[in-house]
Amino acid sequence: MKNSFAYSLSEAIATSSGLYIAREDYCIAKDITLADGTTFKKGKKFFTLRELLLLREAGEFPKGWDIPNGCELIDIVREFGEKDGARHPHYLIASLGLELKGTPANGDNYDMYNSDPANSCHCIIGSNNVGYYLGISVDSTDAYMIFLNDYEEGLYVARCKDTAIGSVRLVARGF
Repeated sequence: MKNSFAYSLSEAIATSSGLYIAREDYCIAKDITLADGTTFKKGKKFFTLRELLLLREAGEFPKGWDIPNGCELIDIVREFGEKDGARHPHYLIASLGLELKGTPANGDNYDMYNSDPANSCHCIIGSNNVGYYLGISVDSTDAYMIFLNDYEEGLYVARCKDTAIGSVRLVARGF
């Protein structure tokens, strides 16, 4: 988390339905070691659903903020990804300040990224061309994702594997 204002309701981006979206992607601000020994390094901004659930269960999200669910992701794309009846990823990017920052690939690249997220730019694929923003099903069992590509049809929400790696833009709940 870069700026404390990112998790202020007064600074959040509001949808017409009253959902509040954080101004920045969630990022680990300091090294975190959970009770089971799982460690998350400072600077980590790409996650799997399992990792996000561990962080949520450990109370590591800013107070009142949570993972968006699939329906909320669809609403966000409809509201911010369309303009005058046309859908384009750049509308969503501009409205929410999202980035096409790629993702670390599964396997060795993700392991290298997790060991030193602040210095792992060589592990990132698709930077400046794609973006992946995670969400969750209402019952917290399935992963959903906003997929962004740098072309006109490159904006959709779909269910994905729970091992998929992406960023997350938290939404306000429970204030």
